[in-house]
Amino acid sequence: MTSQQPAADTPERPRVLVVEDDNSYAELLNYRLSRDGYQPLIARTGEDGLAKAADEEPAVVLLDVMLPGKDGRQVLSELKQSQPALPVVMMTASGTIELAVECMKNGAYDFLTKPIEFERLATILRNAIEYRDLRSRVQALEGQLQQRKGFEQILARSPKMVQLIEQARRAAATTSDILILGESGSGKEVFARAIHYSSVRAKGPFVAINCGAIPETLLESELFGHEKGSFTGAVNRRAGCFEQANGGTLFLDEIGEIRPEMQVRLLRALEQREVRRVGGDKTVKVDVRVISATNQDVRSQVKSGGFRTDLYYRLAILVLDIPPLRERLDDIGPLAQFFLREAQADGHTRATAISPEAVDVLVRHDWPGNVRELRNAIERAVVFEDSAQLTVGSLPPEIVRKTLGQHAVPAPKVTETYTAQTFKAVQAAAVGAPGAAPLPPGTHEVPRNQEIRPMDEEEKNIIVRALSVTGGNVSEAARRLGLHRSTLHRKMARYGLATDEDQAAGEGESE
Repeated sequence: MTSQQPAADTPERPRVLVVEDDNSYAELLNYRLSRDGYQPLIARTGEDGLAKAADEEPAVVLLDVMLPGKDGRQVLSELKQSQPALPVVMMTASGTIELAVECMKNGAYDFLTKPIEFERLATILRNAIEYRDLRSRVQALEGQLQQRKGFEQILARSPKMVQLIEQARRAAATTSDILILGESGSGKEVFARAIHYSSVRAKGPFVAINCGAIPETLLESELFGHEKGSFTGAVNRRAGCFEQANGGTLFLDEIGEIRPEMQVRLLRALEQREVRRVGGDKTVKVDVRVISATNQDVRSQVKSGGFRTDLYYRLAILVLDIPPLRERLDDIGPLAQFFLREAQADGHTRATAISPEAVDVLVRHDWPGNVRELRNAIERAVVFEDSAQLTVGSLPPEIVRKTLGQHAVPAPKVTETYTAQTFKAVQAAAVGAPGAAPLPPGTHEVPRNQEIRPMDEEEKNIIVRALSVTGGNVSEAARRLGLHRSTLHRKMARYGLATDEDQAAGEGESE
């Protein structure tokens, strides 16, 4: 006698909650739904329907408009508050266009009139469940995206940064305005975005404006908007940054650059949470959280009278002070590796690691440009590195010289098999400067008999290498070489270099 095999697991049938006080119609729907592969749940009143919706987690609700006690419209309102993603299909025997429009405006997924066409009901249920599943996936992806934009993206090992991130997390949980202090390139906007995407305003817009980069005559229009014809060039009405950020966060970068007369207008907007467009006579209410930032000593500006005291205390309800990179040495190595992984993902390099000697140089640099300068240094390094490892020789020469001394130049390329003994041999063979201290591993003095090639030849080779790495993209090559695009074009013309885009442009002109 053989034992009976257990039945294979079958997927759970989707639950459909029917809120219907008519017994005969409820039984009919119960029969049809069961036959069509659903698991029906029957409720006779609005109150019972709300309880079952909370306990049973239905995939769809079929809700009659006319119910004893709470009617269908009240139940719909409460369901959309408690379970906004739950599709609710309204049913009524006396359907009118007005009633259908009202229900749809209040969040109903669809509207059916009795007697119900069961083929249409089947289509609606199928689409409603697909809609619910799609919405769930979108919300999951939004959650992952917010996590990537939140504090998880900020690499921090140094105690100062770990403590600062914890302070910022707490600040994100409030609704208070925040002032972020820090040197240029230290990551003020990164923190502002992390706060936004970790707050209740994460689904709202994040609008950033650099107050120091906009002429004073245009700043008022950028912040508060303008009406058509309010000044020369105002051909249309335009909403300002405050209105654009409604429901979200407004990031005011370089707030210390704003002049006193504009500070007065900004203070009023912050206190009243309303703006008046340039040339307008009406105020517009806005719901925004303001995060401001500056690289200046704004407290000294307050003492000297350059920045209004009342505006400062209005902006600085919560203050976060980002330490410069030179005070967070533990973060330099992880940040450099992170920027290298970014370059890998973009297909700009095959390098996967940074040699210990190169990391040592990076840690010893003072980084006046902070994290931004470190990112640029790694981007430039990958342009000139063909091997699987970034070495001291890959780093920008100015960083190496500033860190190791004027006589130091990058050592020969280090590969995975390049050992410490090899470094010592190179150092022993190098010609040292008189009285110079021993150089650290990874650098050597220029041998006196080393071939020196003309500067133009070296520059041409660098440009050719950059264009090769970027696939002939002149703009990208210029950016990674730290040059303006027009400057790179002039140099290319001098050396007789042309890219595919230049040739295409020439062919277009000849036509």
